[in-house]
Amino acid sequence: LFRSDDPAFQHLEFLIRDWEHYEDGEDLGQCEAMINEHLREHLDPSRQNHEERRLVVQRLKNLFTEVRAFGLPHPGRKIPQRSWDGSVADLESDFAQLMNRFANRLFEPSQIKPKATFGYELTANNLVEVVENFVGAFQGAKLTTGNMRKAFVSVEVLKAEKAALEAVASELATRLGRHT
Repeated sequence: LFRSDDPAFQHLEFLIRDWEHYEDGEDLGQCEAMINEHLREHLDPSRQNHEERRLVVQRLKNLFTEVRAFGLPHPGRKIPQRSWDGSVADLESDFAQLMNRFANRLFEPSQIKPKATFGYELTANNLVEVVENFVGAFQGAKLTTGNMRKAFVSVEVLKAEKAALEAVASELATRLGRHT
């Protein structure tokens, strides 16, 4: 079961294209360090001059277990032209290397996790129940965190009920099978 203080969502990734602050000769590690520092600056509430921005930063931190960023330089001068035929050879080398790094990071097997909202993992077996509960939770109601949590509690109860029924059915089948 989820805890009420768990973030609602798992991961938020900002992909910044046309990042123009990398210096010639910087390696991939230095590029990533620059973007990470940029993200830290923007996600530090104490560095925000306006209350509204501080609130947005706090909401992001409360909603996601992890927030990351990655910056790609402009892909090359041929890319925005109408005549570009999609040839990968036209991509700038820096863009291609950083895109490769981003794709490897994004699809790294250890990074791919089942979708979980409010700490509840969605699976093929419970998707229908989850959708039905969410539809029911929001019919005629204002979208609130409380409604979402109520929907997840309902799904968790249904999941426990289903598991208990399956266990009883299995036990009955075992016991009846022995006596026949």
